Amino acid sequence: MAKIRDGVGDKGEGWFAEMVSRKVGDGAATLFWNDRWLGDVSFCQRFSRLFNLVENKLLSVASMFSLGWVEGEVHGNGGGDVSEL
Repeated sequence: MAKIRDGVGDKGEGWFAEMVSRKVGDGAATLFWNDRWLGDVSFCQRFSRLFNLVENKLLSVASMFSLGWVEGEVHGNGGGDVSEL
């Protein structure tokens, strides 16, 4: 089982992570930047330049929501539309 989780097998390394996404639920156990929870790639890959500026790279989806992130908008510091990221 550990080898499957690590992506070792007939399809090469890393295949398992590429095929699995995460169900968010309340967002407490889902990492905002590192887990693939919205779309085909993680936010740290999709928004790599922004990710490099982030101080806390291990925030959960729930933590980001509590800071004012809602679907389609960013409230609080800076405002703006998520699509601008």
